[in-house]
Amino acid sequence: MKYDFLILYEHKNREIDGLFLIKEELNKRGFSVGYEHIDKLVPKNSSVVITPYLYNDLDLYLIYKICGKNQKVISLRYEQVYSNEIENQINGFPYPAGEAKKVYHLCWGIEHRNKLISCGVREDKALVTGSVELDMLKWQGMYKSKRDIAKMYNLDLNKKWILFISSFSYTGLDKEEIEKYSKQAGSDISSFVDFSIKSKKVVLEWLTKILEYNNIEIIYRPHPSERQDNNIIDIQNNYKNFHIINNEVISQWIKVSDKVYNWYSTSAVQVAILDKGFNLLRPIKIPDSLEIRYMKEFNHILTFADFKNDIFREDSLKNKPSSIFDYYDLNTIAYKQIADNAVSILLSSNKCEIDYDKIIKKIKYKTKIKYVLRPVVYPIFDFLSRFQIFTRIGRINNRLTVNRDVITNEEAVNAKVKAQKFIEYLKHQGK
Repeated sequence: MKYDFLILYEHKNREIDGLFLIKEELNKRGFSVGYEHIDKLVPKNSSVVITPYLYNDLDLYLIYKICGKNQKVISLRYEQVYSNEIENQINGFPYPAGEAKKVYHLCWGIEHRNKLISCGVREDKALVTGSVELDMLKWQGMYKSKRDIAKMYNLDLNKKWILFISSFSYTGLDKEEIEKYSKQAGSDISSFVDFSIKSKKVVLEWLTKILEYNNIEIIYRPHPSERQDNNIIDIQNNYKNFHIINNEVISQWIKVSDKVYNWYSTSAVQVAILDKGFNLLRPIKIPDSLEIRYMKEFNHILTFADFKNDIFREDSLKNKPSSIFDYYDLNTIAYKQIADNAVSILLSSNKCEIDYDKIIKKIKYKTKIKYVLRPVVYPIFDFLSRFQIFTRIGRINNRLTVNRDVITNEEAVNAKVKAQKFIEYLKHQGK
């Protein structure tokens, strides 16, 4: 079957709601839409392919393995907020390089659009749509009740719920991976990895101390790329009021929690929009070069004493940094803007003019073999990792996003119903 649109996704909990909003809107307009995990490498025939990211020629080679020499490619760019140092390095990762500059890039706000144009993306290929992650944020129908969540995850309604939004995705990297990502970034990331490890250690110490108070429930929300950490699992095993929970979109947990804490996650914007009390746990000062610009405007907690005092305060600081609006256009309904642009690209005679032959010649033979083997090896790793004797395979499998992030049929049905209800809700609101 040939689709009008194929939507590829990476992290289902981050992307599933936006995926189905876009899908339902395009279906409503009469277009066929398929979706698939980007790492499964299942060949699909599609007129337009929509991808979660697209930085370089290697990413385009991945698109080629799935969709052939597709000349209508749209990148949703699920990462658009960076540290001060990275934001100003427009010739380095994660800004598009090589043939990736030729595809359509969707921007959450004008700030990122200007950066993309500065690095060589044509103006007509850098399109401001807003962030689809924020579309449903204030819609009450989006959320399960606190009582339902308590029942689902064995949380005590009579206790104070403390949400920690983790972004320690770099702490599990080995030396080889640090070198790989440093090469991609164009600068050595080992200092940030070291800083992350040290910060994580102290934050976990703070959380463990707070767990001694029986009237507290701590929800630890790992970053989608964060790997399994035995130290955190040990805390969960030793404290019944500590819960590592990957399920549900992050805004669901923000909505039902009494206090919300963050270290470095850009979900800070969701906390601000939902008008929840919010603080950054910063036991170790972040150098200005590594800081995210709008995060400097949030309240920073530097000591355990301040952390403890804030938890037991009845009121909560509620601040909405003005610089957030440089990065996010909050006046648009993103899924409609994305659908408008996607349809326009489908119907247009204009193509991205990607030189796939150049990319294919450039990719190393070893990489090509890896992409051929990947669809076969991943399911085998997933099966073998269930047996304790294959511990090394289990560790490798823990790195493979596809083996833990595929959307199930039940999840797809639920996400479709939610998207349809939200679209109907907007219709009644006259939007």
